[in-house]
This record gives sequence, C-alpha cells and structure tokens, in this order.
Amino acid sequence: MPGSFFTLRNDNALVAASATFSEAITASPTTYGLVAAQATNYAAKHATFAAAVAAIAIKANKNTTLVIAKNEARRVLVLLASDYAKLIDGTPTVTDEQRAAIGLNVRAIPTPATPPGKPSAFKVTLGTAGNLNLSWKNSNATGCVYQIWRKIGAADFEYICGVGAKKYTDSTVAAGTPQVQYQIQAVRSTGASDWAMFIVNLGTSPASTSVTVGEPAKLAA
Repeated sequence: MPGSFFTLRNDNALVAASATFSEAITASPTTYGLVAAQATNYAAKHATFAAAVAAIAIKANKNTTLVIAKNEARRVLVLLASDYAKLIDGTPTVTDEQRAAIGLNVRAIPTPATPPGKPSAFKVTLGTAGNLNLSWKNSNATGCVYQIWRKIGAADFEYICGVGAKKYTDSTVAAGTPQVQYQIQAVRSTGASDWAMFIVNLGTSPASTSVTVGEPAKLAA
C-alpha cells in the first residue's frame, strides 16, 4: 500500500484498512506507544465512519444529509489516524514490520534528528462558558502532536486527547474546581519531548487564576 492507510481515497478500502488498524491498537495499545483510552477513542470514530459508509451504500436511502455526515466522519477519522501515526512513529520500540502490518507507511529517516522541545510558557484563560483555554510554547516543534493528560483532585492523571496545535480548550472541568493539573508532551516521528506539568489554580475571576510549573508524575498506561 503506497502511503499510510488513512490516505486511501476509496471509502470502502479505508473502512477495511481502518478496521485492521483499530483492531491492532485495541488488542495491545501499549505495543504501539498508545494507551487504552486512545484505542477506545479511535474505535468509536471508526465505527461512526463505517456506519456512515454503509448508510450511503443503500441507494434508496442515499441523500445529501447522509453524504455530508459520511464526509465529516471521514475527516475526523483521517485526522485522528494521522495524529496516532505520529505517536506510533515516535515510539522507538515499534518496528517497521509492525507499522507495515497496521497500514502505516514505513519511511527511512536519513539522518538523526533532535527530539521536539519541551512545552513551556503555559497560559490559561477562563472562557465565558467556564471553559479553560490552554496555550503553550515549544521550540523545534514542526510536525508535533501534543499528548494532554489531566488530573483533578485526588484522581489519577487521565488521558484527555492529542492535538496538533499548541493550544486546547478544556470544557469539561466542573464549576468550583479549585485546581487542575495538566501534563503535556510533544511527539513526532523523530522522538518525543520530556513531559511538562502545569498546575492551574482556579480563582473566582480571571485575575485570581494562576499557573505554576510542577514536577511531572509517572503516567499509567
């Protein structure tokens, strides 16, 4: 297969290749440098796209609304697959044979490259709806995906998402929460940065909200 599976143009071919990818990362996410939550997230996006493709295959039911829904499901799936491919490529224990088996392109890296920089200069602003608008800076960040984990109160850190930009809007923090901890790591095919931890102390107004740098904790797979 030339290129990675998510570059396939044919919808049915993409469904088949995506299923292989989803089954592999679901069966053993840590083998590919992922966690169970990421595999579950991908499986849900795959199921949505597969159902949308099946729906428009019934000619009697095919309409513009179904086509639009299928195209959006495809866009979301391809974007997520591309992000996960970068995470997998950045995992040194994943072999070329394993990448090829799950439909990812195997590229030779001509010269060693330095890993991406560690996220820094973290900022947070409070949105009008109570959401937290996070942003950070990073050096040597071309082609990076950022893994974001979050901890609230006495709970363990949990995986939130992976994003391609140096920003994220967290809209799931309950009102009245006094503190939120975030751990962020930059990942690309040539390696991963050190983890950065930022502690957000939430006040009753934007002016009383502060951010401090913490010592990264060990994350459970």
